Amino acid sequence: MTDKSIAVYRADAEAAQMEAREVADTANARSHWVAELANCRSRRETLEEIHARGFNLTEDIKKAKELEAEAEALASDDDDDSGSKSGSEDGEEPDREANAPEDDQEA
Repeated sequence: MTDKSIAVYRADAEAAQMEAREVADTANARSHWVAELANCRSRRETLEEIHARGFNLTEDIKKAKELEAEAEALASDDDDDSGSKSGSEDGEEPDREANAPEDDQEA
């Protein structure tokens, strides 16, 4: 009887350890993509600032926005099935993309 109890406790302990490892791996992956999202946003904002000074960076900004959207999707919590966050919910200005320069001025 004692051997059976020990076997059950060991199995439970191993299952708990595996679950803890999975949670840690998920947290590490999420933190990586959150950092990557911050880098993408910073790059896009820098490109938009340069573009506002008259340089034609429309294609670069478009690519930066695509990378940012991909990083945001990867950084989002897997348990959140409600869709993407609006700008005001994730701390970004809600009309940021509407204010992005879209003209093709050459400098």
